[in-house]
Amino acid sequence: MTVILRHLEHGIIDRQVRPTFPVTVEYSLTEQGRQFGHVLNEMHKWGQSWKRQRLSMDKDKDLSTGG
Repeated sequence: MTVILRHLEHGIIDRQVRPTFPVTVEYSLTEQGRQFGHVLNEMHKWGQSWKRQRLSMDKDKDLSTGG
């Protein structure tokens, strides 16, 4: 997980280390990360639509074959 977070620090997320004991690390989205969130939301909507279509096709197939 740490490796993934380190890669995302290059524009997608911001990492803030707080001088507490023990050390606290906080992550937040950058502006670019927030914009990418819109892309992920659209991909999610597409996936849900595709899933509904697929389930509908499977249901229609079961009805037509009597299964």
